[in-house]
Amino acid sequence: MSGIAYFTLRIISQSKHVLMQSELKVNKILTILICLSFTGFFFSIMVGNLLLLVLLLFCATRLRPVDLLDSLRGNSLLQLFCASYLLLLIGLLYTKNISVGFFALEKKVALLFAPLLLIPTLKKVKYQTEALFTYVGLITIVSSFVMLLTAACRFYLLDVSNAFYYQEITPIHYVYYAIYFAVGSLFLINSLINQTKHSATIKWGLVALTGLYATFILVLIASKTGIIAFLAGLSILLYKKIDQKRLVLMGLVPVIISTGVLLATNPTTLERFKELNHSLHFLTLNDLRGEEINMNGLSMRLLFWKISTTHLINDGLFLAGVGTGDAQDYINSLFLMPTYDIPSYVGWDPHNQWVFGFVQLGLLGVALLFLIYLKCIRMAIKTENYDLLVFVIITGFFSLSESFLESNKGIVFFSVLLPLLVHRQQVMPQSMAVVDKI
Repeated sequence: MSGIAYFTLRIISQSKHVLMQSELKVNKILTILICLSFTGFFFSIMVGNLLLLVLLLFCATRLRPVDLLDSLRGNSLLQLFCASYLLLLIGLLYTKNISVGFFALEKKVALLFAPLLLIPTLKKVKYQTEALFTYVGLITIVSSFVMLLTAACRFYLLDVSNAFYYQEITPIHYVYYAIYFAVGSLFLINSLINQTKHSATIKWGLVALTGLYATFILVLIASKTGIIAFLAGLSILLYKKIDQKRLVLMGLVPVIISTGVLLATNPTTLERFKELNHSLHFLTLNDLRGEEINMNGLSMRLLFWKISTTHLINDGLFLAGVGTGDAQDYINSLFLMPTYDIPSYVGWDPHNQWVFGFVQLGLLGVALLFLIYLKCIRMAIKTENYDLLVFVIITGFFSLSESFLESNKGIVFFSVLLPLLVHRQQVMPQSMAVVDKI
């Protein structure tokens, strides 16, 4: 009898060992696929989508239908994502441009399937994410090294005079590169702050160098929103991580001075900041006939937001919007109205995710996006998940200046990283929550 008990325990022990080895193997594969998917953000849409498809197919092989149902029942964030996509489907019922509506559904399918497959997979395999965000940060920094090296080769070897110009230097559109780089570099800074292997001098030296380098890259690619969002994220990160708040303020002074110096040495980026207050008088006009239209990025955006929102409310469409496929057509029709007559802007979206969502799906669409952000903010603060907080800050800033969830690169970025960040539910140890008490 004792022999049977012994062999039974031996079999159970070996089964647990095999299971643990299997989980470690799956964790490693997931880490590789996630890192490849993030790397794909810096390449063409086709490459990025292909790498995302490989990741999601792997997740699908680890799940049963019951896992999806259990995850959907127990995860309110996943329910919000599904509700957002369902609202797009309902918007097809009253849209006029059905082909554009189906294209919008096709673009945003990642917002449904990425969370639907990633969230239950991460939970089922007990995925450990701590090292992942360090890898993501390192990939981000390496991408900037490659970008600088490529620009240098084009400038010095191929005699391309504008190789370092902000619209030429980045491998993808500079706005989306700025989003990825700001998020990834802050992930790396947070990882450096959390590490305990090196002395405080080495650690904070690396944090300072990474922060200055990240600021340099963002100034070089001339992303106003990227610079502001990165500095805001860095400020909050340091404020949360350092116990003595006086040191935070002292540390931000050289950062601000360095940013000013970098801006002064980059006339292109400096000019983009100096023009922010130009042409704002257009916002006070309800009739643009006879006006010479000469707007900069900010005044153009503000005018687009004013025109889109005021007319949507006046037309009584503010509750459910104009439909999944009619948002851009509606905005174009406003630009062609006799009181505005700005045909050169036909085809331009409002450069604001909230405004575009308001026009497309009304208050219902905006409310769902707001609830997603609100839940993530509350979760980040409650669990001291500062990587999630950084992500919300960066994407929140860019949602005010770009319709980034209407672009494939913005959609995939948001739908892949957010489930990974939300998976870090555990509260950090006290030694990591407040790093230094100098």
